[in-house]
Amino acid sequence: MKVKKIITIIVAMALILVPIKTFASEKIVKITLEVSGSDITTAWNNATKQAKDVSDGTTYEITIPKGSYNMSGQLKIWGNTHIIMNGVTITNTGGEYTMLRLGNKEDYDLANDGNGYPGYSGFSNITIEGGTFNGGGYSQAIMRFGHSSDITLKNIIFTNVKNAHHVEFGAVKNVLVDNCTFSDFKGNFNDSTNYEALQFDALAGDHFGSFNPDNDETPSKDITVKNCTFKNLQRGVGTHTGIVNSYFNNISIINNYFQNITGYAIIATNYKNSNISNNIINNCGAGIMFRAVEKAHLNFYASQINNNKHDKYENMNTKINNNNITIVNGYNVDYNNVSYGIQLYGENLPKKSGTVPAGDFRVSGVTVYKNTITIKTNGYGIWVQGAIKNTINNNTITTKLTSFKTGSAKKGEATKSDPLDGIRLVSSNENTISNNTINNTTSSTKQKVVEINGITINTNSSKNTLSTNKIDSPGKDGIFIENSESNKIISDNIINNAKRHGINLNNSKSNIIESAIINNSNEFGIRLSSSNGNTIKSITIDKTGKDGIHIENSKSNKIFSNKIQNISSKKDAVYLIKSNSNVIEKNKITSIKRHAINLEKSNSNKVYKNTIKSISGYAVRVYSSKTNNIEKNTISETGNSSIYFESSESNKILTNTISNIKVEKDGIYLNKSNNNTIKGNTVTSTKRHGINLDNSNSNTIEKNTIKKVSNYAIRLFSSKKNKLSNNTITKPGKDGIYLEKSNDTTINSNNITKSKRDGINIINSKKIILTSNTITDSKRYGIKAEKNQIKKDSKNKISKSGTKAKSWK
Repeated sequence: MKVKKIITIIVAMALILVPIKTFASEKIVKITLEVSGSDITTAWNNATKQAKDVSDGTTYEITIPKGSYNMSGQLKIWGNTHIIMNGVTITNTGGEYTMLRLGNKEDYDLANDGNGYPGYSGFSNITIEGGTFNGGGYSQAIMRFGHSSDITLKNIIFTNVKNAHHVEFGAVKNVLVDNCTFSDFKGNFNDSTNYEALQFDALAGDHFGSFNPDNDETPSKDITVKNCTFKNLQRGVGTHTGIVNSYFNNISIINNYFQNITGYAIIATNYKNSNISNNIINNCGAGIMFRAVEKAHLNFYASQINNNKHDKYENMNTKINNNNITIVNGYNVDYNNVSYGIQLYGENLPKKSGTVPAGDFRVSGVTVYKNTITIKTNGYGIWVQGAIKNTINNNTITTKLTSFKTGSAKKGEATKSDPLDGIRLVSSNENTISNNTINNTTSSTKQKVVEINGITINTNSSKNTLSTNKIDSPGKDGIFIENSESNKIISDNIINNAKRHGINLNNSKSNIIESAIINNSNEFGIRLSSSNGNTIKSITIDKTGKDGIHIENSKSNKIFSNKIQNISSKKDAVYLIKSNSNVIEKNKITSIKRHAINLEKSNSNKVYKNTIKSISGYAVRVYSSKTNNIEKNTISETGNSSIYFESSESNKILTNTISNIKVEKDGIYLNKSNNNTIKGNTVTSTKRHGINLDNSNSNTIEKNTIKKVSNYAIRLFSSKKNKLSNNTITKPGKDGIYLEKSNDTTINSNNITKSKRDGINIINSKKIILTSNTITDSKRYGIKAEKNQIKKDSKNKISKSGTKAKSWK
């Protein structure tokens, strides 16, 4: 090695004092390296070794002249060194070693009586700036640092590495990697080994070897990676290993650019108090993974020297903000695993699994804010698994499926059956998801996947809150909740143009869905299947292709104060099938092409105080159902009978107000329905009958008010043992009460006025009891019957009949 004599002059004449970093003052020795030939190895090592034993704060500033150099051995650096490499390229031509490492292995092995350099006590205070390190396509890292501090890598190009990391750090602090480029991974892009170009590793045994001690579990901290470019790589930057309770602390990954990464761009394992912000991630197989434990349970280790107790999750206090992410299948080859824009991952392990001890390793305290994510393959925009008390807000997610992952469908790999969700929660609790915008712009009908949901919550996820999210054109459901409970979907979530359902709950209980707007769903606005104890409140549902709210095999749900309108597909506003003990209350239902509220094989439900108007079918239809209460509903302008029962028994129809039936149908119509109570209802202005029973027995019709109906106020046909009492009937178009083939009927204390034909008309019916009825101003008979049809006739008051009071007298 030749060193320019400037070093001698500087040392002989004066010491230059410059304040740097943690030293109060620092001496700088400047060296300009001279290299004989193209091999830089010897000259480099002789120069940098001068700083090995420096203890007085001197820094060696070594300038490498512009040019291209080879290295046959390994470059070393021992600390207290600033290397300037502007215009320099160094290429690995030997391929046997890491190009540059911190010290010799022997330095660490022999230090401190063989105990090495624990913590951050190794060679430190290093800056390398400028130049290019070319890995030569070998399976060796370019740089490795361990047990060190105060390291800066700036304006450097790291390139051409095969099946290895470009740069590795372990047990370091105060590290800055600024404006560097990591590029051109060579080798197996589909290797299950994660080769982050820039890796921060955990010291767990021989996992990060040759830096003694390799098992003191010192975490890295106070690290900044900024303004860097990562392109054409297998993985980007971060940490894929971890040790229990040994957290990487204060890690900032900001303002970097990632292009063409096969797998994830950024991985943060066991990071606390960190910041991943303002990065651009383009055409990568996955974006940002943040996790509290390693998923495969192979590279997350129990502590050998500290406490492994982990009874409660840790607050990670980390921000993932303002990143712009575009996800594709992967660069060079498909990404083997599920793709995502951002993933939060943790687990609550009841027992040891692989290298991971039992404990609560759920992710907590992460804010995912103002990220822009575009998903072009099957995967997830934001994927939250095993997470608690995180905040996901103000993100914009676009699912734009252009191609599928391919390859074999091995366990854990992605296939064409994988879903494509904007936000997906799995086994996650108490997270807040708000103000996100999710758009599906998938246009090709040939692209078919199992699910393309806006937001999916499943697998025992509970107590999450979704508010003010906007979801446009989801390929399947706007919000899908499965096997989860006690979540809140509140405060003006908007779902437009869902290709299936607006909100879909399956096997989920005690969730609250409130104040959402659901427009133009192809199928159901809201669907509940095998879901109990949920609340659906103050939802506006407009223009669904099928039912507005569809409930099947579900019980004890509350459906109230919703607005359902403009269903034009001959489907229902609210439909229940095999669903019991639900409450449908105070809903406003208008402009429905079939039925407003439809109960099939559903028992003990309460339909209460709903306002129903402009319905083409029945306002309330009850089929093969029992013990339901239809009470205090206001119904007008139906295109069929307002309340219709078929094959239903022991129900109650109470104090409903029915008016203005537009076609020749009835206010209340029972067919093959027994033991029901019709009480206190008001029926006016129907085109046919007020109350109509066909083949229905043992029903009670009492205290109803019926007026201005076109035909009979109350009609019974082939119906027996019914009781009609205390009804008030005014101006029926034909008879007040009409019986045909209806035996054992009791007609008691009814008040019938101004019938346009008979007050009571009995045809082919036997054992009729007539008591205490008041009949006034009938146009023909007060009571028309054959005498042998009457079992009892007493205390009836008939006046002003047009023909006579009774036809048999």
